Amino acid sequence: MTGAAAATRTEFRYDVFISYSRKDTDFARRLEQTLRTYRPPPGLAVPQRHLRVFRDESDFTGSEYHASLARELGDSAKLLVICSPHSAASPYVADEIRRFSEHRGKEHIIPVLLDGIPNNEAGPEDVHRKAFPEQLVQLLPIPLAADYRGFDARAGGLHKGRFSFAWFKTLADVYADYGVDRGLVEQRERRRQARRLRLIALTSSVISLALLALAVWALFERGAARRERDRALAGETAARARLAFDGSGEGLVSAVLQSIASLRGAWTLEGQVTMVRVLGLLPLPPVWRHAGQPAPGSDDIVGRYSVLAFSPDGSYIASIGAGPVRLLAPNSGDTIATIEDAQSFGRRTMLAFSPDGRLLVAGCGPQVCVIDPIERRLITRVSDEESQQDGMVWSASFSLDGQHLATASYHSDVVIYDVGTWRVEKRLPTTQSVFTVAFSPTDPLLITGDSSSAGLRVWRVGSYERALTEVGLQAKTVSFGPKGGGFVSAGMTLQVWQLLTGTEGGVSLKQGAERPIQASGVLARPDRNCLVAPANNGVHVLCGTELEERLLIPVSSSAIAVSPDGRRLVNEQTDGVVASWPLTFGADRVRLELGSSVTAMAGPEQGWLAVGTVDGSVVILDTQGWRERIRLRMPAPVRSATISGDGRQLVIGAGAAVHLFDTATWRQTASTGVDEDVIAVAFARDSSLLVVTKRAVAQLDPADGRERFRAHYEGEIESLRASQDGTRIAVAARGSTRGHNWGPVWTRIWDLTRHAELAWRYDDPSGQGLNPPAGGSLENGTRVWGDSAILAQVESWPALPLEEPGTLSSGNGTWVAGRSASTLNLRYASEQRLVAEFQHEGEVTGMRFIPAAAPRWLVSADTTGMVRVWPVDPHELIAEACARLRGLFPVDSINKRLAQYGAAGSCDETPARR
Repeated sequence: MTGAAAATRTEFRYDVFISYSRKDTDFARRLEQTLRTYRPPPGLAVPQRHLRVFRDESDFTGSEYHASLARELGDSAKLLVICSPHSAASPYVADEIRRFSEHRGKEHIIPVLLDGIPNNEAGPEDVHRKAFPEQLVQLLPIPLAADYRGFDARAGGLHKGRFSFAWFKTLADVYADYGVDRGLVEQRERRRQARRLRLIALTSSVISLALLALAVWALFERGAARRERDRALAGETAARARLAFDGSGEGLVSAVLQSIASLRGAWTLEGQVTMVRVLGLLPLPPVWRHAGQPAPGSDDIVGRYSVLAFSPDGSYIASIGAGPVRLLAPNSGDTIATIEDAQSFGRRTMLAFSPDGRLLVAGCGPQVCVIDPIERRLITRVSDEESQQDGMVWSASFSLDGQHLATASYHSDVVIYDVGTWRVEKRLPTTQSVFTVAFSPTDPLLITGDSSSAGLRVWRVGSYERALTEVGLQAKTVSFGPKGGGFVSAGMTLQVWQLLTGTEGGVSLKQGAERPIQASGVLARPDRNCLVAPANNGVHVLCGTELEERLLIPVSSSAIAVSPDGRRLVNEQTDGVVASWPLTFGADRVRLELGSSVTAMAGPEQGWLAVGTVDGSVVILDTQGWRERIRLRMPAPVRSATISGDGRQLVIGAGAAVHLFDTATWRQTASTGVDEDVIAVAFARDSSLLVVTKRAVAQLDPADGRERFRAHYEGEIESLRASQDGTRIAVAARGSTRGHNWGPVWTRIWDLTRHAELAWRYDDPSGQGLNPPAGGSLENGTRVWGDSAILAQVESWPALPLEEPGTLSSGNGTWVAGRSASTLNLRYASEQRLVAEFQHEGEVTGMRFIPAAAPRWLVSADTTGMVRVWPVDPHELIAEACARLRGLFPVDSINKRLAQYGAAGSCDETPARR
């Protein structure tokens, strides 16, 4: 720092002005006291004195407010803002930030985070927990704040333990004008601490026992400090990873690599949240890749300037570039046919299939090559000699009935051909370059896009005298969704348009979502409300009405095609490599399609998982390699599944029967029928089997499935509880009152060892129940029979689940999973912090942590029959991230970049995958 700058810096009366909400006074006092008593270590190039701090204890009022505030803020070098939901709602804090920024600038504002959630991480349900004042976010969109969350102002010190990193960062921010950073401050403090330790050790050396105790203490503190330092560095790397993702493919790759470095350095919740978020955008490895082959008589490669298109039935891919039209196998990329007749017209610019797949047209310079893809031959070449079509054919589209073909050429007209005769039906004269034409798949409409001031036009098929409507937009490509009603244009931005039909047949356009992506094309995914847009910074997959980014393939692409079922993307990269990518979203490690809605899951801690489905299948999955091991067939839909405590028996409730299987051989050992469909099965503490139907509970012998005991109920069974020793069960059933399900509840207690009823309680709040039990005593409107003490204990007994729970906790208490419709969420239990939301295509029907005690994965299933495996353990997350990166880049380049970010280890290991 220059002498002039130093002089200017020392003219301030205060080093720090603390801005805070009065509800955070305890922390503000502790922070002020710690700053005032701090004296920098010798050798640190800052003033060797205590810091001067201003903190106001009372709110300014009246006319004195503005004058006092201006005076104190003007005399302060830095503004330190204590950020919490309280300060975010405080008008005083907002005013102080605004005034100080006008006086000193935003670079002298120091945010510290006391409570709440950073605004950019808060979801819709966390609005009230946002920590950063809006005035601060306007100046610093993503404040990098020292994190003091969880600090107890009544115990501990700001500069000790897990808050030491935040303390050093705060000091570095205060002394920023003197050219020191956090690392230098920490280094000097560590040296001072080391000198103190050496002095203590020297003084205490005369007493060997004290010396040993001090040495042990020093080692412990050093280890704790090292762990805290590692956690702090990991958190810093996670923050850099979040900032690295800028919406581009390179930004995504950088964020993933830094997330790996963060989790390998030390586990932090921020690191895991960031990893799950960016991993969900990273694509799975490609199914296949093929490099372009040299074109006959040319040094160019086939892939350069090429175009790709799927046949309507998805049975093959058409490709055209500098050479002939080629037909590729969609599952391997191998060439299955070459149509040589179309190779002598220079650059190829477009491909389009007729709706029935019987015709394929290709841009052959200024002509249109009409190809029979079934016979694999050139039918004819079409051109319009009378129009201005002297440029390359740029775009083509078949009408819905396949009877018309519209073409557009660079520097020329739009021409409509009759497909039956290949004669010109109509010319749409233009004065500008026409980039795109597209027929609606559902309505008699044609969209054209050119470079004029009203470049986007809508025409009615067969009536081309005047456009129905037009918009001043230069659209390079246009794509309709499979259901029509709207389309997407690509140019300088991506824009969604809705087609509105008037009462008299008129058409207007309503603009929807817009994304600032300069895409070279755009395709609609037919299976979802999604778009696929290639750009220089990657291939973007955007979904929903707001075009939310769901997937980003970080490769530059010159051509793309999406399969008719929407599950595959074929793209050609700028180096001529053609690849096929699975278009699946999310951070899941494994995805298994079972073919029917999943209704039950059961399994031991590790080894295998049984999944029951509506079609009567019980699929046994190997949890090591995530492969189907065996499939058991039931005579009815599976409703429930459970395993014995020793893991040797699997019990399946299917229809009105219970089936027992030996898990060593997967042979059925017994089968027992019951009166009604089984709702749930569970093992009691004595290893006997409890079977619950709609109106009965039966106890079975687990050895041979024979019935030991059965209890029937007048109403429908609602809950089942078992005593701690497993010898008694409490069953609650609800009767009906005049067709309503809020009738009387009958709770009965059974002794499983003697098969005797011990007590019952009959609750009928309506007073209209039918056939109330006789006998017993009447207590507060409730009829009770038997031991009242046992009835009082029932609420404390563990409940046996009658259906899949809505929330599930891991055995170690670290994680909580919840499900709502098609969304599965994972939370960090101690803070109830949302780590990730995982989207299924169907309603989530089951979930399991595996292993339950220390989870590596969260397994979930849905009504579409899809089982998905989500990595939870950080090592599994890193393995999945490495596997996906290896699908994009050579391992050596990945490892080199990991080393640049300070990550230990490499991505050489190949984990078991799908």
